Amino acid sequence: MSSKAIASALLNLLIMWTIGYAEASTTRLIQVPTSTDSLALTLTSCAQNFSVLSSFSAVGSGQIDPTTLTIVNQPTTGKASINVDGTLRFQRTTVASGTATFTITAASTLTDTTTQRFLTTTGLTVSSNLACEPIPLATFCPIVNRNNITSTSLTDFAHLEQTVLLGETTLKASLSGTGKPGDLAGFVISNPTLTSTTAFPTYTINTYLSTDPTPTIRDTKTFANLSDIQLLSNGLQELSFPATQAFDQLELIITSTDSQLLSNDIYYGFSKPATTTLQKVVTIHFNADCSCAGSGCLPLQVTVIRYR
Repeated sequence: MSSKAIASALLNLLIMWTIGYAEASTTRLIQVPTSTDSLALTLTSCAQNFSVLSSFSAVGSGQIDPTTLTIVNQPTTGKASINVDGTLRFQRTTVASGTATFTITAASTLTDTTTQRFLTTTGLTVSSNLACEPIPLATFCPIVNRNNITSTSLTDFAHLEQTVLLGETTLKASLSGTGKPGDLAGFVISNPTLTSTTAFPTYTINTYLSTDPTPTIRDTKTFANLSDIQLLSNGLQELSFPATQAFDQLELIITSTDSQLLSNDIYYGFSKPATTTLQKVVTIHFNADCSCAGSGCLPLQVTVIRYR
């Protein structure tokens, strides 16, 4: 027998042994992803669970929230679903073979609320068309209980009432720390008429850094539509946007566009890490035969290698 024939025979034996071993195994190690935005899994049974959360890396001091795992689209060769424990289950169709590709997302949530979340605590100033500074002239100022904006409480607030005749009111305060680029800069307010008023007020937030030689706006965002505002579960509203530069001072400018009385409760300003949605494209590889019986066809335990 020639050397080529012997090599061919040995190769066939090796392939047959590998296939037999894979069918008899109850644990299969998946393929390590080659990039941070994709995930490759090998299906070794007709229906199988995959632990995919460990393939996501949290942003900053956050962690991945299993309840936010979401399937963006479905493949045509099977169905993917999310289990209550945050694992991914893929059920292939009996006639399909080859691959299934779809997208999953998960959210990175903030866990450290002491060292990276900062509130407005000092240096409050208020300016308006009517006298608001210095404080002895505040009798004519449209805002009351102003110091609540820099108190340690998250439930007290300053109350502001103004109309278009009163122009705009500007509030500026210092944070208890320095927000980083990418952090959210914002204020928590309450205005029950935001969803019904015909003339939406204009809110503008500016960020500053106290070490600048002269006060310079680092970032700015104007909120002029309801879609710009986040409605919180406690009935309050959040005005926020991701900053591009470091900041430790916040300024809120409120402009009334209606002749009717505009009423706002301003709770506090803040800097906090943004909740980040992470996305991966998943590709599942599987064999055509789904009719076998025995241990080789039972749902198998799959381990995902953490690679970041």
